[in-house]
Amino acid sequence: MRIGICDFSSVPGLVWDRPRESSFARSGASRRSIVVAALMRNLTSSIVVVAVPLNKYRTLAPDLLAGRTVIDAMNYWAPIDGEIDEFENDERTSSEIVQAYLSGSDVVKTLNHIGYHDLEEDGRLPGSEDRRALALAGGNNDAKALVAGFIDRLGYDPVDAGPLESGRAFQPGTEIFNGSHSATQLRSILAADREPARA
Repeated sequence: MRIGICDFSSVPGLVWDRPRESSFARSGASRRSIVVAALMRNLTSSIVVVAVPLNKYRTLAPDLLAGRTVIDAMNYWAPIDGEIDEFENDERTSSEIVQAYLSGSDVVKTLNHIGYHDLEEDGRLPGSEDRRALALAGGNNDAKALVAGFIDRLGYDPVDAGPLESGRAFQPGTEIFNGSHSATQLRSILAADREPARA
C-alpha cells in the first residue's frame, strides 16, 4: 500500500515512523500548493491523507486527486481558526463540503480526532486489550474498507460510523473528538448519537 500525505505541518509525518509500510510522499510547511500539485502528479498512492489547514483545502487540485481515496484529517474549529463563512453557513459537515470540491475522489473522514503525539504512541497490535479505536465515515464502501485496513496497520481498531455526514459525530467538541475510546465504546457512542435521528 502506498500513501501520499499532503500537509502544511508536522502532524502526519509521524504516521510513517512505522516500518510496516513501504513508502510515503509528503509535502511540508515550506512548500507551496504548486509543489504539492507537482508531487501529486507522480504519486501512485492508494490513499492520500489531506491534513492542510481547512481554509486551504481549495489549494488542492481536484483533477490530480481524481480516482483516489482521500482521507480528510482536517477540522473546522472556529475558536482556533476563526469563523469561516463557507463552513458557518452550510448545513453540511466540513467533509461533505470537501467531497463536493473533490468530486472525483472518494473522501473518507478519519484521523481528525487523534493528536499526533497520541497517534505515535497509542498504536497497539490487533487483539490488545487496550487498543484504541478510530472512527471513519464515507460514502464509498470500498474506499472505507481500504482506509479501515490502513488504520488497522497503524495500530488502531477502525469503526465505521456510516456515510460521510456521520463524521459530524467526531468533529471538534464531540465526546469522540475529546476522548480516547475502545471499539466497543466508540460503537456505543455512535449508536447513541444516531438515536435522535430515529425518533
